[in-house]
Amino acid sequence: MNNRVEIYVQELNTSKSVDNILCELDSKTNSSSIIVFELDKLNYLHSTGVLNLIGLSKLVLNKTGHPLQLNSLSFSLFEYLSRLNIQSLNSIYINTKEFANNYIDIYYYENINLARLFHLNCQKHQVELIKYIRNFFDAAFDITKKKNISRVCTMILELTGNCIEHSDPINEFGETFFLMENTIVKDNIRKTSRVDKIRISVGDFGCGIKNHMRLNYPIIPDDDLIYIQTALIDGKTGRLDQSGGLGFGSIKNTMKLFKGSFTIHSGTVTVTITDDIISSKTNKFLPGTQFEILIYNT
Repeated sequence: MNNRVEIYVQELNTSKSVDNILCELDSKTNSSSIIVFELDKLNYLHSTGVLNLIGLSKLVLNKTGHPLQLNSLSFSLFEYLSRLNIQSLNSIYINTKEFANNYIDIYYYENINLARLFHLNCQKHQVELIKYIRNFFDAAFDITKKKNISRVCTMILELTGNCIEHSDPINEFGETFFLMENTIVKDNIRKTSRVDKIRISVGDFGCGIKNHMRLNYPIIPDDDLIYIQTALIDGKTGRLDQSGGLGFGSIKNTMKLFKGSFTIHSGTVTVTITDDIISSKTNKFLPGTQFEILIYNT
């Protein structure tokens, strides 16, 4: 008999919140459980939170054979997820019979402009994505920032390429997702609006940086942070042709141009780059690697 497990979720946007949910899943679920996320207390969900939700849902489906059920959504959250066509994923079921009376998140979702959720598995999809990004940025930034868009596009091409490379398309987790959104600031007096910031979230649920880099660097200690630092600082990857990728200097300079931040989560480690490298650890982790680029339009 299937047992129903309810988990009350207040936060999904951070690796720490995912860590807490994973710990709860481990302690409460078995192979026949039906997992229900009660979301009436969820403050809001941004693009990285959406990728975390997708990753958790795939983990649940793989473990229990049942999709993750989402209950007690606010109507604004339901509309937000509907714009992304999240219901099309076989790992998520949304209960639309009852909505929560949560008015806190209405302002947030009203001021979010979403790009569509891209599901990537080949270079052709990357080309389509870059065209979409350029149009998205052209509408958001003034002429002084537009000349630096190519830097961000190069970064996104590298990240999505790595994610596709790390994923196994045959495996349930072998998928790469891309989501971008901008936050609008309105001036009610002048009746104008402008883009305040852009959040770009990229993620796969494949083997992760450490396992991929072991192809070429088996002597590195068994520590996610060491592997991530090797990839970031030296621009090294696990590619057999010895080609490199983005290095810390390139990422740091790009983030400085846009007064932004770059965050990568793989294994038990989250690393954020602004002017320096800041790292933190969790106990549990989602499969694969997730990236977030935050750019401010100041």
